[in-house]
Amino acid sequence: MPRIILVSACTISLVGCGCKDVALNSVSPKELTLVVGQSATLVYSTGGGCRSGNGFTDVDLHEAPTIWHSSDTLVATVDTLTGRVTGRSPGDAAVFAGGGSSATIHVH
Repeated sequence: MPRIILVSACTISLVGCGCKDVALNSVSPKELTLVVGQSATLVYSTGGGCRSGNGFTDVDLHEAPTIWHSSDTLVATVDTLTGRVTGRSPGDAAVFAGGGSSATIHVH
């Protein structure tokens, strides 16, 4: 009997929630301003959550290794393994993580 009650409760919970599992990833900070020669380290996080309606719930992100690359190495270089970004010349560049997330780098 307890088994039937538990199954019913889970079914009602899933149907009522309308929850769909979603993989998430993020780069932090999303935007960074550096002067020429200055460095900072970006952080990549990955995980998941539940999408219900227009929002996310139960989001669980954790730092993870990734491969980094810069859209313009004349403006900003990035260490491909550590995410350490260095400003090389004035301008803007995007730095991408392997999961597809990115940060905008402004160099002055």
